[in-house]
Amino acid sequence: MTLLELLGLLKKNLKLVVILPLVCAIGMGAYAFMGMEDEYTATASMYVLAKQDEIGDNLNTNLSASQMVANDVARATSGSRALPALIFPSRARPPRAC
Repeated sequence: MTLLELLGLLKKNLKLVVILPLVCAIGMGAYAFMGMEDEYTATASMYVLAKQDEIGDNLNTNLSASQMVANDVARATSGSRALPALIFPSRARPPRAC
Protein backbone atom coordinates (compact mmCIF):
# COMPACT_ATOMS: atom_id res chain seq x y z
CA MET A 1 0.00 0.00 0.00
CA THR A 2 1.43 3.34 -1.01
CA LEU A 3 1.06 6.63 0.76
CA LEU A 4 -1.29 7.83 -1.96
CA GLU A 5 -3.58 4.83 -1.41
CA LEU A 6 -3.52 5.42 2.36
CA LEU A 7 -4.47 9.08 1.92
CA GLY A 8 -7.25 7.97 -0.44
CA LEU A 9 -8.64 5.64 2.28
CA LEU A 10 -8.48 8.43 4.86
CA LYS A 11 -10.28 10.80 2.48
CA LYS A 12 -12.92 8.16 1.75
CA ASN A 13 -13.59 7.65 5.50
CA LEU A 14 -13.12 11.28 6.55
CA LYS A 15 -16.33 11.38 8.61
CA LEU A 16 -15.23 8.36 10.62
CA VAL A 17 -11.72 9.78 11.08
CA VAL A 18 -13.12 13.03 12.50
CA ILE A 19 -16.17 11.82 14.46
CA LEU A 20 -14.67 8.77 16.21
CA PRO A 21 -11.90 10.67 18.07
CA LEU A 22 -14.38 13.40 19.04
CA VAL A 23 -16.84 10.87 20.44
CA CYS A 24 -14.06 9.14 22.39
CA ALA A 25 -12.75 12.44 23.77
CA ILE A 26 -16.22 13.55 24.88
CA GLY A 27 -16.88 10.16 26.47
CA MET A 28 -13.60 10.16 28.38
CA GLY A 29 -14.15 13.75 29.50
CA ALA A 30 -17.62 12.91 30.79
CA TYR A 31 -16.25 9.88 32.63
CA ALA A 32 -13.42 11.94 34.15
CA PHE A 33 -15.77 14.62 35.47
CA MET A 34 -18.69 12.45 36.55
CA GLY A 35 -17.35 8.96 37.18
CA MET A 36 -14.03 9.53 38.94
CA GLU A 37 -13.63 10.65 42.54
CA ASP A 38 -11.44 13.58 43.49
CA GLU A 39 -8.22 12.19 44.86
CA TYR A 40 -6.86 15.48 46.14
CA THR A 41 -8.69 18.51 47.43
CA ALA A 42 -7.31 21.75 48.77
CA THR A 43 -8.54 24.64 50.85
CA ALA A 44 -6.99 28.02 51.51
CA SER A 45 -7.23 30.50 54.33
CA MET A 46 -6.22 34.13 54.29
CA TYR A 47 -5.45 36.05 57.44
CA VAL A 48 -5.36 39.83 57.27
CA LEU A 49 -3.61 41.75 60.01
CA ALA A 50 -4.70 45.35 60.36
CA LYS A 51 -2.14 48.09 60.56
CA GLN A 52 -1.98 49.77 63.95
CA ASP A 53 -3.54 53.16 63.96
CA GLU A 54 -2.80 56.06 66.27
CA ILE A 55 -6.07 55.86 68.18
CA GLY A 56 -6.28 52.25 69.29
CA ASP A 57 -4.38 49.03 69.48
CA ASN A 58 -5.40 46.17 67.20
CA LEU A 59 -4.08 43.57 69.62
CA ASN A 60 -7.41 41.74 69.69
CA THR A 61 -7.46 41.40 65.91
CA ASN A 62 -3.88 40.18 65.78
CA LEU A 63 -4.45 37.67 68.56
CA SER A 64 -7.59 36.41 66.86
CA ALA A 65 -5.71 35.91 63.57
CA SER A 66 -2.84 34.12 65.31
CA GLN A 67 -5.33 31.85 67.09
CA MET A 68 -6.92 30.97 63.73
CA VAL A 69 -3.48 30.12 62.32
CA ALA A 70 -2.71 27.93 65.35
CA ASN A 71 -6.05 26.13 64.98
CA ASP A 72 -5.42 25.48 61.28
CA VAL A 73 -1.94 24.10 61.96
CA ALA A 74 -3.33 21.85 64.68
CA ARG A 75 -6.05 20.59 62.33
CA ALA A 76 -3.55 20.01 59.51
CA THR A 77 -1.21 18.00 61.70
CA SER A 78 -3.94 15.91 63.33
CA GLY A 79 -4.69 13.85 60.21
CA SER A 80 -3.62 10.22 60.03
CA ARG A 81 -1.45 10.83 56.96
CA ALA A 82 -0.12 14.30 57.74
CA LEU A 83 1.53 13.66 61.09
CA PRO A 84 3.85 10.80 60.02
CA ALA A 85 4.89 12.83 56.99
CA LEU A 86 5.83 15.75 59.25
CA ILE A 87 7.70 13.64 61.79
CA PHE A 88 9.34 11.15 59.42
CA PRO A 89 9.60 12.83 55.99
CA SER A 90 11.79 10.05 54.60
CA ARG A 91 9.12 7.42 55.40
CA ALA A 92 6.22 9.34 53.88
CA ARG A 93 4.50 7.57 51.03
CA PRO A 94 4.79 9.35 47.69
CA PRO A 95 1.52 10.15 45.90
CA ARG A 96 0.13 7.49 43.59
CA ALA A 97 1.09 7.79 39.96
CA CYS A 98 -1.72 8.29 37.48
